[in-house]
Amino acid sequence: MPSHASFIVIIVTKENYTSLTQGLAKYQIEENEFRIVHWKYFYPYNQPYTEFSAGDIVMFAGKFVVENLDQYITVSYPCIIATGDSERAFAADEIPLSAPHCLFTIQVTRDPKELEGSTYFDATNSQYNSVTNSKNVLMKLRVFYPTNAPRFSFLRPNSIKTNKTYIVSGFIRRVTTDFTIIELTDIDFISTNVSSVQYVQESTSSNTSNNRSFIDLIAEDVDSTTSQQSKRPRIITSRSSKQSTVPPPIVNEPETPIPTPTPVNIGPETFQSQKGKKKLSDLALNCLEPITVNSSQDRRTRVEDAPDDDNDNLEFLLQQEANEVPKKTRSGRTSKKSKK
Repeated sequence: MPSHASFIVIIVTKENYTSLTQGLAKYQIEENEFRIVHWKYFYPYNQPYTEFSAGDIVMFAGKFVVENLDQYITVSYPCIIATGDSERAFAADEIPLSAPHCLFTIQVTRDPKELEGSTYFDATNSQYNSVTNSKNVLMKLRVFYPTNAPRFSFLRPNSIKTNKTYIVSGFIRRVTTDFTIIELTDIDFISTNVSSVQYVQESTSSNTSNNRSFIDLIAEDVDSTTSQQSKRPRIITSRSSKQSTVPPPIVNEPETPIPTPTPVNIGPETFQSQKGKKKLSDLALNCLEPITVNSSQDRRTRVEDAPDDDNDNLEFLLQQEANEVPKKTRSGRTSKKSKK
């Protein structure tokens, strides 16, 4: 469980090595009351580092751990506040008051209790000490905060429970043989069910610059992976297609009148012209061709012009039909005799 701390110190001793520097420093927690801290500063790899000397006032930021009542910090970032003078040391009133403000991931080992307007609980933190190279250094912590402080009004009774994991930040107030006492400044709850969030990253304009750093190259690699995942085609399932319950609008189109077929008069002359053709399909195609009928030669009687059905007319028609039959037979016989 990593930690973090930041505070102002004055450098007491400093030993330089190839890849790091280390020594002792002290910080003033109250007026004329100092605490000793062991520090180690690894030089940044292939990057410029901050050079400071003994007697300088420096702000340290890095990993903090307490081991066997001794305080250690692995410095990640030093910032020089004031440069010391070899002929004259800083007086106590010239050194800012500072206490390590730490951030720990803790596991509660004791339920909270109230005492004289304050609430406190016990917890543990285990981490690696980079200064001594010790593994699984167990820190016993006692965390307290003002019960009625508006800052902690969100902490209801029984909100902090045993065996639960929290992230706390606070000032190191005292280190004893039993506990490292921390004055709480903030606390965060760690949820076991953390929902994953897909981040949509917009395209960056880093390609326009030729002076790109290593961080830009890493960012481009992450962006390209994310963009490929975001460009996958969306598969429409049957479930999504069934979600739409609104039917499509009905368009009322105007009714188109159905044309009445024109009667085709097929006379005997049409079939007489097809005697030379042998295929039925040819006959069918010819029947579809328009037929021109000369009204002057059409001697058929329409129904409107037909005479009334009286007895005289019927007798006349029958007599006329009987007279036409012998004519046809005579013409047929004469044709046979002429052929002989």
